[in-house]
Amino acid sequence: MLSLINLAWRNVFRNVRRSVITFITIAMAIMALAVIKGMMDGIAKQSEKIFIDLETSHCKIFAEGYNDNEEGNLLDYSLSNPAMLMNQLKEYKEIEGITERIVFSVMLNDGVNEVPSMGIGINLNTDKDVFKLEEYLIEGEYIKENEDISEANIIIGSRLAVLLELGIGDYITIVFRTLYGGLEAWDVMISGIISTGSYSIDNAVFYISLPIAQQMLEMDNSISEIAIRFESDNNLNERLDKVNSILKNGENGENGEKIEILSWKKLVEDFLRLHKMKTVGSNIMLALIVILSSVGIVNTMVMASFERTREIGMLMALGMRGIKISILFLIEGALIGLLGSIIGCFIGGAITYYWATVGYSLGGSYEDMDIGYPIKDIFYSDFNIITLFGILIFGVFISVLASWYPAHRAANLNPVDALRYV
Repeated sequence: MLSLINLAWRNVFRNVRRSVITFITIAMAIMALAVIKGMMDGIAKQSEKIFIDLETSHCKIFAEGYNDNEEGNLLDYSLSNPAMLMNQLKEYKEIEGITERIVFSVMLNDGVNEVPSMGIGINLNTDKDVFKLEEYLIEGEYIKENEDISEANIIIGSRLAVLLELGIGDYITIVFRTLYGGLEAWDVMISGIISTGSYSIDNAVFYISLPIAQQMLEMDNSISEIAIRFESDNNLNERLDKVNSILKNGENGENGEKIEILSWKKLVEDFLRLHKMKTVGSNIMLALIVILSSVGIVNTMVMASFERTREIGMLMALGMRGIKISILFLIEGALIGLLGSIIGCFIGGAITYYWATVGYSLGGSYEDMDIGYPIKDIFYSDFNIITLFGILIFGVFISVLASWYPAHRAANLNPVDALRYV
């Protein structure tokens, strides 16, 4: 076998120009596969981080039926005694943070325009243990706790602020329905502006102190959801089972209210499904590019089989069997694929590593569009050695596959005819 490898190595460089062109063709396809794969994986990880840091945490607890309610008032599906539920979970050491929130629909009115929006009341003492909202503050100050509703202040999404032409210190009127259906309107001051990269948050969400929100909505101590952040995303299903077990064995509220616990993956399953479809589509497209690039290998090997017909006949006359001739050509194809894939993985890996550490700026052209991913103006690729190794193996496999026909042709030559070939 070693002698076949040595012979194949020499044969690869018999026609240097043709071999180099084939190397470059394979390398370019493998490079594209490595870069796009790293980009898609990086965007997915960055999106998941934003979801967990700003919207879903690792899991949430709701009143039963909350997420199935599409037309009714969300305030009708509230948790009346969140303190009891949270108290039951305080002994679970793997919980890093736990907080409660109120989510409610409003209309924002600046005196001229009226924009539908979503208000989120947050517990200023515990929300920072679960969500990283303050890290995305780009202007002004974070929400200040005020018991006086006349001094209520909010932070607002950056694109929503632009739409309403509002800035720090401006007042906006929020129009909403209370728990009991009453229509109310309150003026609140904008204390800060956030930019998260999430289209839904930046375009349609503001945050307000939880006690103020409860007072406005006549919610007393009721809330919409309890958000939980674990130490990591590892063993998420086991941790959800543990939370469910703790709450099932305890008292679910003073009124025996029914609850449901959903992981962040369940809460954003539409996004994950869409991302999976996009990933599969892009992988198929890139795989086809690699396969098409292997046409160069077919051409190289076919040309080699014709050019070396008399040589093949001589080898057969000296006793080399057809199977060894076939293996020789397959090894040559594998070497071409290996060298091209190594070059492609090196260049693609270098680009991916650079984008993983420095990032790639998208500029401001996408800011008014929902691109399907909650990322900011800079995205980071995901650099993974195992992924690059898998791409390398794929490149070699396709190259060997592309060499099959030339190898089959060479192995089935008649020695006598081959020696007479001119």
